[in-house]
Amino acid sequence: KKLSRTKRESMENKVREASALVLTRHVSAEQIDQRRLSGESLNEIEFSMMESLLASIQKTRMNVCHVYVDALTSKPESAIIPMRNRFPMFPMTSEIRGDDKFLSVSAASIVAKCERDRSMDEIGEAHGNKLGSGYMLDKHTSKFLLQLNKSDVAIPPFVRRTWQSKYDRISVPVNAKTIEQHKSNNSELHRTVSSETPALSDELNALLGDIHDLKYDWLEKLSDSFIAGGVTELSQMKKWNRRDMNAILKNQFSISHTADRRKIVTAIWAKNKGK
Repeated sequence: KKLSRTKRESMENKVREASALVLTRHVSAEQIDQRRLSGESLNEIEFSMMESLLASIQKTRMNVCHVYVDALTSKPESAIIPMRNRFPMFPMTSEIRGDDKFLSVSAASIVAKCERDRSMDEIGEAHGNKLGSGYMLDKHTSKFLLQLNKSDVAIPPFVRRTWQSKYDRISVPVNAKTIEQHKSNNSELHRTVSSETPALSDELNALLGDIHDLKYDWLEKLSDSFIAGGVTELSQMKKWNRRDMNAILKNQFSISHTADRRKIVTAIWAKNKGK
């Protein structure tokens, strides 16, 4: 995401030309919703896709020197133990910000983002709408969702509904109650959501969105962490000092990377100081 789309696509061509094999997995918004409401976390879904890729590579009988995995949790080496156990023939390493450290992870990130961009283009063309990148912080995406929120049109299957956001009417909170309901009747997701379901305030949402070099998927998990920690308003952090804020982000919100905590603390501190 640090590259422009033109640069990414140019790099993608070079990656594919230089690679012996390029495999990808696509998970639709509808599939994510169904799996989330069946009790799976986003990390579990991502790990299952990784295992699917490794199984496909294993079948090719290619000589794999090493597998590098971009960390999905604050304890990357512990998180990949199940994959190591299932694929003991592959030496495996997982580190936070793997796409900054390992060439193969950077290459995979470029290919995945390019495929995602093309998928969004196809969805936009099919529905006659300018949908943008599909991320909540994209102005075209948010405009589309706000219009959808105000209409009586059925929610299209390409819109994810299992991530709580400021678009309350089109999101479904994933909690023990909704998971149990889904298991009992396996019904279609509806445009219903509890008015008591918490969401980040527009002010806090915008502040996090302004930290441009954080990954969008990482921002999504950060938003979930804030909500789980009972913090939805910027004003709730006004009395925290920088040390308290850093400790809370690390211990309560599980943000392990020091540089990421520093960016968030600096942004929140600067915003609250001006009030």
